Amino acid sequence: MKFRTKTVLGVALIEGILLAVLGISLLGKMKDTNEDEITRRVSVTASLLAASTRDAMISYDLATIDSIATDLLATHEVTYVRFLDAKRQMMVERGNLPVGDISPDLSIASVNDERFDHEVDVAVAGNSFGRIQFGIDLAPFQQTLADTRQWTISISLLEMGLVAFFSLFLGTYLTRQLTALRDASRAIANGQRGQLLPVLGNDELAETATTFNEMSRRLEQSEIARAHENEILRIHDARLRRQLAALHGLNEIVALTSLDPESTLRHALQVGAQHLHLEIGLVSRISDRDLQIVVQVSPPGTLADGQVFPLGRTYCSTTLAKDDLLAIPDAPNSPYAGHPCFRELQLAAYIGMPIRVDGEIFGTLAFSSAQGRNRDFDPSDLEFVRLLARWAGAFIERMQATEKLLASKASLREAKEAAEAATEAKSLFLANMSHEIRTPMNGVIGMTELLLDSPLDAAQRDYAGTIRESASALLHILNDILDFSKIEAGRVELELIPFSLSHLLHEISMLLTPQAKAKNIEFIVETSPNLPAQLRGDAGRLRQILLNLAGNAIKFTERGQVHLKLDCQPASADKQRLSFTLSDTGIGMSTATVNQLFAPFFQADASTTRRFGGTGLGLSICAHLLELMGGKITAESMEGVGTSFRFSLELPVLEASPATPATLATPTAVVPLGNLRILLAEDNLTNQKVASMMLRKLGCTIQIAENGEQALAALAEAPFDIVLMDCQMPVMDGFEATRQIRNDRSGRFNPQITIIAMTANAMQGDRETCIAAGMNDYIPKPIAQANLLATLSQWKPAG
Repeated sequence: MKFRTKTVLGVALIEGILLAVLGISLLGKMKDTNEDEITRRVSVTASLLAASTRDAMISYDLATIDSIATDLLATHEVTYVRFLDAKRQMMVERGNLPVGDISPDLSIASVNDERFDHEVDVAVAGNSFGRIQFGIDLAPFQQTLADTRQWTISISLLEMGLVAFFSLFLGTYLTRQLTALRDASRAIANGQRGQLLPVLGNDELAETATTFNEMSRRLEQSEIARAHENEILRIHDARLRRQLAALHGLNEIVALTSLDPESTLRHALQVGAQHLHLEIGLVSRISDRDLQIVVQVSPPGTLADGQVFPLGRTYCSTTLAKDDLLAIPDAPNSPYAGHPCFRELQLAAYIGMPIRVDGEIFGTLAFSSAQGRNRDFDPSDLEFVRLLARWAGAFIERMQATEKLLASKASLREAKEAAEAATEAKSLFLANMSHEIRTPMNGVIGMTELLLDSPLDAAQRDYAGTIRESASALLHILNDILDFSKIEAGRVELELIPFSLSHLLHEISMLLTPQAKAKNIEFIVETSPNLPAQLRGDAGRLRQILLNLAGNAIKFTERGQVHLKLDCQPASADKQRLSFTLSDTGIGMSTATVNQLFAPFFQADASTTRRFGGTGLGLSICAHLLELMGGKITAESMEGVGTSFRFSLELPVLEASPATPATLATPTAVVPLGNLRILLAEDNLTNQKVASMMLRKLGCTIQIAENGEQALAALAEAPFDIVLMDCQMPVMDGFEATRQIRNDRSGRFNPQITIIAMTANAMQGDRETCIAAGMNDYIPKPIAQANLLATLSQWKPAG
């Protein structure tokens, strides 16, 4: 089918369809509009009719109703009207009435008798007084729609005829021009460039012909340019392939993790030399006027790692002077033909870049060959060398940093080991010094207590009391130093055992009240009324803190009182918050002194004329112990007024249960010892003498063994109730002797005998060590007669 025929038929068909759609739309719109108008009129008529006849129907005024019906029919819009009363009995009817009962029409589409039937109730206040039925004539509406439909069809047929005639004329004109365009396009497609069309007229087809001719000329020119561009693209493609290969090589270098640093650099040089098609690659280091090869790749026998060249004989000197990349593709045919590197080393091609490490020149990255290149280095080669030089600098910088870090780690490890060795040596020294000091102190304090128990005159008793107080002060200093060393070494471990806080405070009051009375001051302990019966914590450390704070307060108070107050409040369901306040009316301190009060070895009065002694460690130890227990201590003071210390702790609460000496931090009840048989294993003569005299005063029978072997022999010969075992003895120490007693299988002695350690070892863990060796209890030296009596009473055999 020809284009002209297609044009005529296509345009006519499109026009017909559009006209049909338009006509149908217009008819539908007209029908909808008329139906809406009729519906509106019916609704208005019903409302007006009901309103105008309401009173007449209520009063049953048939004359008025008939008059209204006559007037309504006179409009010729209503074909009939019927008025019914409340009982649906006929009142008035006029017009062309339908046969039978009237069924109201719901819409125009439901009408089948050319009348739109409608009815309306006449109601007042919800009460119906009748109904009005009437009909609207639809014949005029239907006639109007029929006329409009006929007119639309006629106009559409005329329009289609005119369009078909014009399409025939237009198709003929277009076909002639398109045929010429088709022939020219076929010729161009067959390779006949430069085809032109005749330009006729001044319309769009003439412009199309002009545009086609311009396109034909440009197409001929672009074909020539395309051939040139294809050649350029081929060259660029080759370069891109080389760039991709270079990137792959760089990625391969960066991904290396398993090789050592030297092998990694050598592999990078191999990748670079292969990419640049050069024989030699090297990383050099510049020192003074020399160039030293760090790592190289080259043909066998050419270069070696560590080889040194005068810097001036190499292209690297020019590279460093330029401080940028230097590329020499063919030295013989360039300004570098007279360079020593070409004249003496015969390197015809070179490309190199300075290497920077930590911002300073380290050396160069260079690639070279004895054969010159037949073309210049392209931009991808230059960028590749720049990237590789930056990577080499970063790699060397990282390698040097790693070496420094390893050296630093080695130094730190050595320092740590030295510090640990020093700490261990210090701990061992303190343990030995503690043992050595406590041994003679045992003799001094023990003999003093025995002396005070003997008949003495007033002066002698005063002398002996002074000796005991001085020895106790010295022992207190020793204990402070040992506690501080434990805290400093991080070896303080807190106990978590049940204890009675009321008993602990009673014990502190019994200990410190005599000291306060001796200075004519009052020592008051005030406790909260809701104090729990039992708590869980380290009662010994809490006692140490309170004794230290209260003892200091008594020491620095000349008149007035020292007040220890405890407030107890629930912290959670199973914990109590204990708030301690210790205040005094002593000499007080300045703000500067308070700020340094908890520093180790600090003393408010450090002069040689100071009135009060001490090591300056007590408050520091208290602060550290409270920190370990989860608390913090604060101090407030005013010179001449007094000082207050405050700290709080949260401790678990236990249900009230009968207290035992093992679980409560209270003195053990003393019972008569009777004729208790004691084996004393002690090598020190003074300690033998002190312990023997104390035991005899308690009514005990004793036998002395100077070492562990003698103790085993004595146990094999005679029965004993308790063994008091020193830990450090010659020949066999107390630990080994205890192990052999516990593991006796020959029946020489009783393996279940009570063994109590009596030793000058008082460092952290010494008690645990004794218990682990098989001993039942532990008495540290110096030995207090009351402590010895309480311990022996606890372990005295029944009966």
